[in-house]
Amino acid sequence: MQVRTFTFTLRSGEYWCENGYTRMDEHIQNMIGGGWEVLNSTNDTGHVRVGKTLLVAGMTGGLSLLFGGSRTAKTITLTFKTDKPAPPQAPPVNNSDIVWTFVIVGGVVAALALALSRC
Repeated sequence: MQVRTFTFTLRSGEYWCENGYTRMDEHIQNMIGGGWEVLNSTNDTGHVRVGKTLLVAGMTGGLSLLFGGSRTAKTITLTFKTDKPAPPQAPPVNNSDIVWTFVIVGGVVAALALALSRC
């Protein structure tokens, strides 16, 4: 079983995925179409930023309080699950092989440069 969690933030009247390119409705349809199902959902309505609200109220003489306080963004977190097996993991890269490749290539380039400089 695989489990993945995504957070969506309310912007311009729509909830957008954390990558900023996908609307929540589209993302849910893509996940369900791919064999995933919603396991859990939570939401956070945001909280009032007291410092910013008081600062703006002080600068506007309290007029800004008629429009409400400054709040953090509303978010919805969805957790999906699927019974599909996880894709196979790529084998770890052995960094010492990469280093030795650069050493050998560098040695060959140096030898060619030395040979060409003597011609």
